[in-house]
Amino acid sequence: MIFRELDPILNELSTQARRDGAEMEVLLTRDARFSVSIQQGRLDKFDSGFHQCGGVRVVIGGQEGYCSTENLGREALFASYREALESARQASALSARDESLGLIREGARGVVETLAPGFGEHRSVADKVDFAKAMERATRARDARIVGVPFNGYMERSGAVRVFNSHGVDCAYERGRVHAYAYALARENQESRTAHESVFSLREADLDAERLGREAAEKALAKLGSVQPETGVWPVLLDLEPAAKLIGELASYLSGKVVAEKRSLYGEDLGRAIAHSALTIVDDPTLVDGLGSRPFDSEGTPTAPLALVENGVLKNFLLNSVYARKLRLKNTGHASRGTTTSLSIGPSNLIVRPGSESRDALLKRYPRMILVNHLAGFHAGFQEGSGNFSLQAEGELWENGTRVTPLGNFVVSGNFKDFLKSIEAVADTPPRPFDDVITPELLVTGLSIAGR
Repeated sequence: MIFRELDPILNELSTQARRDGAEMEVLLTRDARFSVSIQQGRLDKFDSGFHQCGGVRVVIGGQEGYCSTENLGREALFASYREALESARQASALSARDESLGLIREGARGVVETLAPGFGEHRSVADKVDFAKAMERATRARDARIVGVPFNGYMERSGAVRVFNSHGVDCAYERGRVHAYAYALARENQESRTAHESVFSLREADLDAERLGREAAEKALAKLGSVQPETGVWPVLLDLEPAAKLIGELASYLSGKVVAEKRSLYGEDLGRAIAHSALTIVDDPTLVDGLGSRPFDSEGTPTAPLALVENGVLKNFLLNSVYARKLRLKNTGHASRGTTTSLSIGPSNLIVRPGSESRDALLKRYPRMILVNHLAGFHAGFQEGSGNFSLQAEGELWENGTRVTPLGNFVVSGNFKDFLKSIEAVADTPPRPFDDVITPELLVTGLSIAGR
């Protein structure tokens, strides 16, 4: 078992919690990170670190308290337990009892999963530096109009998670991921354009420095000569990354916490159609290559694939044990917290199921349409309360299935509820992960474009 050396302390804490009439949960994490970036063939940044932490959660009197420590010795963990216990007692004295608060009793036990076997063993530090250098060289070598590589790098993280509570839940797994990225700056006459290419993976072997550099350069070159599109309502094909960014916004609306607090756009829509019938979205924590994959959640609840939207119909919310009780629904295993944060809710791998038509076929569906390959400004341009969005965009004009010209300096606007209903088709493209959201291209009708 991961963190096996802490077994005696965890068992003592569990015994003490029972004596105190409390419920106790410990979340343990271990995290190792490495990153390197290159500028003009020279080492620019190098970072390597290791961190471990324990987060104690105590429930007593219908309230809860938290405390964390980076010292995993007996005295520090017991001090954290006492602090969390006192916080819960004070909250109980000041607030009404919340019957929904409590630790799970039927969770994972003795589970050890490795999500990244042999992770980090294949490349030496020198190899990782050479990879970043090769990626920068490949970016610059693609074309004389590539005048710079402002950002590039290789990153990896690996670690472990263990959840232990006083009801006997005890489970652990290891995890790891690698990430490589390159930004290219293209310039012609007085025009400059940037673009990037990146890969997230659980396997180092998936990373190809030459391909990453070349594709970053080609994306930047393809933007040269950009013009503004005509203002109006257009059919739009969302490329992989912008599609993932927009679909990712759905997770917050389907959080049981947001639903219970009456802040969701879909709080009253369970069992109803909320999207076009072409759309099916599944949260799948078992995906072999998923960056958000996990055998259990932050409370120790075993995880399983969950249909969220099926043929346009809302099937489930994302729930932890607390909000499952509040909403009188089944716990879906989506508890999420860090060692220094309180219990929340989060997805694992949000996946849009591929459709039956190719990307090329979708680009031929309308005589004139816009391919959007970049969206930005979500922090200010997406209004969660109303679902309205107005986002900076880049893309391409297509006519009768042929690319006409690159587009830039325009804005895509709409409402999230209308957006889901306007997804007319989903491409059959094998999707790539953009963090924990995985989706093919999406054909959307009726998006507002503000250009010239």
